[in-house]
Amino acid sequence: MLRQDLFEILANFSGQGDRRLTLVLDGKGNDEEFRPYLHKTFHIVYSQSVSADSYIEKIVYEKKGKVPLMVVTKDRAITNMARGGGARVMNPEDFIDLVKSSKEEGKDILFKHKVESHGFNRPFQDKLKHLE
Repeated sequence: MLRQDLFEILANFSGQGDRRLTLVLDGKGNDEEFRPYLHKTFHIVYSQSVSADSYIEKIVYEKKGKVPLMVVTKDRAITNMARGGGARVMNPEDFIDLVKSSKEEGKDILFKHKVESHGFNRPFQDKLKHLE
């Protein structure tokens, strides 16, 4: 999977429902390169002068008790720190499954909305009443 594909998938996922998502990348870089993918619920940041682990730890510390948090990682140290900070931890495979199921759910909701908007959700006999 290309990096841009991942950004697009995560941006779409964060846009569904009431979710805020921050993707933390290790290293230094220019956050402007992510501008096409960013919106009010999705952020991509470089950890800059600290490790991504430290950056995540800072976020967990700052948000502790204020909002529900989920950290996606396989790293044991990050898992322990996040849980200690009151965050839920999910491994990447389970998170990808969640994103995929959410995408399918979104398609179902969209299809249902399209059907209802065309009046196909009404019982068939209601459409024939005017013929009686």
